[in-house]
Amino acid sequence: LSVSLENVKEDISGQHEIALVDPNGNNVDRKYLTLSVSKADILLDIIYRKKLTPTVALTNSSGGDESSYISVELNVDSLTATGDEKELGKLDKHSLGVIDSALISKEMSTVFPVPPIEGATFDTDSVTATVKFTQQTDTTTIYFSVEHMSCTNIPAGKSAIINTRELNVTLRTLVDDIDHFNSDNLRCLIDLSEPNEDGTYPVYVVTTNARNNQKAFGIIGSYSVDVTVQ
Repeated sequence: LSVSLENVKEDISGQHEIALVDPNGNNVDRKYLTLSVSKADILLDIIYRKKLTPTVALTNSSGGDESSYISVELNVDSLTATGDEKELGKLDKHSLGVIDSALISKEMSTVFPVPPIEGATFDTDSVTATVKFTQQTDTTTIYFSVEHMSCTNIPAGKSAIINTRELNVTLRTLVDDIDHFNSDNLRCLIDLSEPNEDGTYPVYVVTTNARNNQKAFGIIGSYSVDVTVQ
């Protein structure tokens, strides 16, 4: 039975004549042969497949953007998803997760399980992401004691008192840009919306120098401070 799948989007069904053929595909003379049935009911399920581009985002939970000298390479270029055309037709990419450069000190690899899509399956269960520092790009780290702090997302009707007076942070940047940063142009932003389990609050470091917004940097490690909300 030969079936053309060109432009076919729905299952194919019908009744077809049964023919006898030899191993070479040639019809067999049925002059002296009979079959118990002469026709067969056929149902051909049409499965929709689409290639999606896997993505892994690079972020820094403690402050900065290092995407100009840190790259993330995946061991596959695409994922083949099989499932509902209506749902898969909306997608071109599939997010696997996030890599936090605040926790990275050298080249590393990590395996991401492929998140499921309702009504679809993938041709692989996991993807390996390798974090690389751009070749021939010199980076360096320096330690700063930051005193400038302010709170964000203060609850309505409440006030916040920052009990931590200064915070020692590690900053990574390009060797050529290190002179642009100092303790006076760094500020700690304290997010009061999501306290840590121990009651402290996470810190995100920003630069207050407008020129530094064009300079790539990242804060290495995670930090928290003590705040009284009353």
